[in-house]
Amino acid sequence: QKYPDIDFSNNSLIVLREDRYRYVGNEDIYLEELDYNTYENVYTFDGENAITSAIDFVISQDLPKLYFLSGHQEVTIEDAFKRSLELENFLSAELNLSSMDAIPEDADLVLICAPASDLSEKEASMMSAYLAKGGDLMLLSTPSETESFPNLYGLLDGYGVSAVPGVIFEGDSNYSYYSYPHYLVPNINKHSITQPLIDGNYGILIPEAHGLTIAQQLPENTTVTGLLETSASAYSKVGAWPLTVTEKESGDIDGP
Repeated sequence: QKYPDIDFSNNSLIVLREDRYRYVGNEDIYLEELDYNTYENVYTFDGENAITSAIDFVISQDLPKLYFLSGHQEVTIEDAFKRSLELENFLSAELNLSSMDAIPEDADLVLICAPASDLSEKEASMMSAYLAKGGDLMLLSTPSETESFPNLYGLLDGYGVSAVPGVIFEGDSNYSYYSYPHYLVPNINKHSITQPLIDGNYGILIPEAHGLTIAQQLPENTTVTGLLETSASAYSKVGAWPLTVTEKESGDIDGP
């Protein structure tokens, strides 16, 4: 009765501390997915994640704020990724810079997800100022046949990182998935971010990716760590997708 705004389901929970509360629905405790092999619903217990997240929410005073950049035909974030962000108690909002003069002061992280068009010079300038003040940016980009992104990728230049045009093909079959040289299984370099994957003996599959390269001479006070790396036999091919020739040719860009 205290929470008329919540549509309760059976076997749900309220996690409460003073005036802060989080509703944990039964659907958050038992996740439902369709098994496409049997076309039957499969239920997974995820109560520990959901309840731990709720406890963290009610005892935390400052929750991180994440902004999703919009206005450039960005790719919609997958529901599974959104759920991960919610479990980490990120507050999220859309960010359209076309009518703004600066990135909001409460932004802990800006996420740019595979835009189809470049940032304007004004938008790139705002983003650069935000980064210069210690802001964090997560940029997910994708190969493009026709567009170039000098303003967006120009942000990377200041950190000694360059985007490589085209789609990567792996010349070493040990670094690709069966007979698909554009389905990369890259080497996972050691880092605190990747250590859980290494410890769990996981592999990473990345289809139809474009490359990044790190400059030999980095700008002052800059550290760049490559997490995933192809073999030295990898190459990038530029052209309309799907390509008719996948073998390495003269003019292709050498890896790693």
